Amino acid sequence: MKLSPDEKNFLRHWIYDEMHFRDGAGPAKRLQVAHQVAPFNLAAVIAAALPEIEQMAAAEGPPPVEPPTWPWTDDDIEQRIIEARSLLAERELDGAEDDIEISNQEEFESAVRRLHRSEQALKWLRPSEVNNFDYLTKSYSELIEKLTCAIETYSRTHIPAIDAPHVEQLSHL
Repeated sequence: MKLSPDEKNFLRHWIYDEMHFRDGAGPAKRLQVAHQVAPFNLAAVIAAALPEIEQMAAAEGPPPVEPPTWPWTDDDIEQRIIEARSLLAERELDGAEDDIEISNQEEFESAVRRLHRSEQALKWLRPSEVNNFDYLTKSYSELIEKLTCAIETYSRTHIPAIDAPHVEQLSHL
């Protein structure tokens, strides 16, 4: 997702303001509140457009020299949010068409986290908030099915079953 220089400047200021909230609301934060854009929507644009290293640098500061200005119209920010959510969903689905195999505990835990994220994403997906709603819905459903199958397979073969006497003991605790 490519940003204009004004968008980058604003978002870098906003990141800095969020990380330094104890110092009071900074200029980008005040603009965000004035335009009634939810912080999680700006966070989605940031996650889609700025590499993590750039986000960390903006958070640590110093803030950009040029003061922030609000770079969007109401329609523009809504489109940017839709674009960001769509891009983030596509990133999460990247590789979803591949078979999922879990071979160790770390991969198991990662798969469980990805399953949770995917279930939440599918739950909150709205046609008006993303591009390619039907494609994303179908892809998330398929990914959830593959992750569930892989997790169940790994669990059956690698996680020891608890025998009945132990279950009885645990239920009394």
